[in-house]
Amino acid sequence: MIIFATICCKSKIKLKISMKFFIKILIPFIGIAPILNANDFMNSPLEKTANLNVNNTVLAKVEDRAITALDVKKRLDTSFERSFPDLIGSKSARFQFYQTGWLQVLDELINNELILLDAAKRSFNISDAELTEETENRYGPNVILNLQKQNLTLEEAQKMLSDEMVIHRMMYYFIRAKAEQNITPSQIKHSFRLYLKENPSQEIYSYNVISIRCDDDKASNLAAKEIHLLLQDKNQDPKELEDLLKEKEKGYKNCSINVSNLYKVSSKDLALSHKNILKDLKKNSFSDISSQVSRINNKKVARIFYLKDLEKVEAKSFDEMANDLKTKLMEKELNQIAEKYFIRLKNDYLVEHKISSKDFCPFTFE
Repeated sequence: MIIFATICCKSKIKLKISMKFFIKILIPFIGIAPILNANDFMNSPLEKTANLNVNNTVLAKVEDRAITALDVKKRLDTSFERSFPDLIGSKSARFQFYQTGWLQVLDELINNELILLDAAKRSFNISDAELTEETENRYGPNVILNLQKQNLTLEEAQKMLSDEMVIHRMMYYFIRAKAEQNITPSQIKHSFRLYLKENPSQEIYSYNVISIRCDDDKASNLAAKEIHLLLQDKNQDPKELEDLLKEKEKGYKNCSINVSNLYKVSSKDLALSHKNILKDLKKNSFSDISSQVSRINNKKVARIFYLKDLEKVEAKSFDEMANDLKTKLMEKELNQIAEKYFIRLKNDYLVEHKISSKDFCPFTFE
């Protein structure tokens, strides 16, 4: 216990910095922001006639602590009013938020109760000095006046803050600290090697393909040679020569001459047959004539490639990627350790779910 308290005290400053990093483990994100539009809800005909009701039943028990629908509602209201201040007066928007998020919040409250039980078992508490300091930080110098505005007593506020601080520090000790120990420099380097395999240095080819198709092979050869000479002579972007090429097309029976749209393809995704032609070209130059048989009609197709641009993209260095890679590894490690931690707590303490069916919702809007 002495070691635990010492670590927590030493990590106080670091804890404040790191809380944002893994707070999502404590408070799950309710991802409905894209579907809450103020105009849609405030103009709804249900706003004036329907009522938002709460069936204040017990949703779960953790040991002897009951978690009710009202407990969930309080947490949902805090999140809703912080995330959607323009919709505070909308009952239908609030109901949709409740519907989407109540199970997540219930799970969060269960986890918080488990952490507090585990902390009590370990005789871990927040000192009076720390609690006084945090109360003043949270509610300002006029603590009592500010608490009255929020309909809270000093005892209620300090109990909430004490629980919050205990949860944060327990999460740091049993999740964050372990994750930090597990993410080693060698793991980050290995992650960088995997990144390079997926994102190597590459070249971006921008090119067009001029295709000449004729019913007669002899006509196709003659047309291809004439078009090739024309393109080299004009030395322009082939899209600018489309009208001229269409005029030349008329000189050959049953022939079509087409210029593709501009392709922009990375070297790793480029077809090998195209790459073999393009790799030897300079920018703004045309290839020799290449021929192949169409798989659609078994007719010969003559093609001329035009390389408009070649952009070389270097892979990012280890120094550029190290922080991002560490963050991703840390997030994965945090989630895995947190999952194991809560599984252990649920095995150590009695958790009873009181939800009657999978379709149950403690909130109605009618």
